Amino acid sequence: MTAFIIWILTYLRSLGRKITLKSFALALFLITMMGSMLDALIYFIVAPPSFLNTIIAVNISMIIMTVAVVYILVAATIESYSSFTGLEVFVFALLLSWNEISMALFLRIIGFGFGGIESLGSYLSYFSLSITSILFLAPMLAEMIFFIFLRMLPGFEKRAVVTIFLMQIADPAMLGNSPLVLPLLAVYAILMIAAIYYLFSYVYAHRNSINSSQRKIVRWIILLIIISAAGLLEPVIYPHPFGLSWLVFAISMMIAMTLYFGTILGIFHDEKQDNVPD
Repeated sequence: MTAFIIWILTYLRSLGRKITLKSFALALFLITMMGSMLDALIYFIVAPPSFLNTIIAVNISMIIMTVAVVYILVAATIESYSSFTGLEVFVFALLLSWNEISMALFLRIIGFGFGGIESLGSYLSYFSLSITSILFLAPMLAEMIFFIFLRMLPGFEKRAVVTIFLMQIADPAMLGNSPLVLPLLAVYAILMIAAIYYLFSYVYAHRNSINSSQRKIVRWIILLIIISAAGLLEPVIYPHPFGLSWLVFAISMMIAMTLYFGTILGIFHDEKQDNVPD
């Protein structure tokens, strides 16, 4: 899955604003096929064995794929597809994040099972444990490392992605409820401070040449910092159960992933303004 998402990102990024309907349809079809397949498998594994649940599992994938195909057909009949900006990029970022989340849930179910889910709270706790675990973090970091070191040129965009990377690399809950939570929490706090300095020292130094698109990503990163800080505070206020106490932090990780995908795909890119130099 990680290699697949890297390929999709590279493919869409190489097309940029020159994307055609054929390329758009191919990317959308592949992303929805992978995500819906994972969701169908998750349901098939966790639901009680029965003919009805098997049919439901198959239909989960079928319904999601049908929506994607209908959207592609509607787009083809309205006008020729010639742009990949704004809402389209945001939707693709959400779809890619959905794939990552589905993969994390699938791997956790395969590795740890799905017992004891009896209420909304227990489900949210399980969901949080899946997102904050190494099963979600490792693919996320692998994708970031690939683009940071092999695909991105020096500039504001790369600095923003490195900032997101630094804020995710030491997830305190990645190994579950273990003695390493406190040491990882300390490391995370240090890396967060380093990330804030890394981005905002650059913004201050180039404050007269930062364009409107770059200011947007700065605002989103500020929001991410606030939610991440709230996520670190939640376990202090609500320490048990462990998974539920890290739910806000899990939400911040999902936002970080979506923000990363959107940045890579150019959601903040302004064709009228070039990036300021690094």
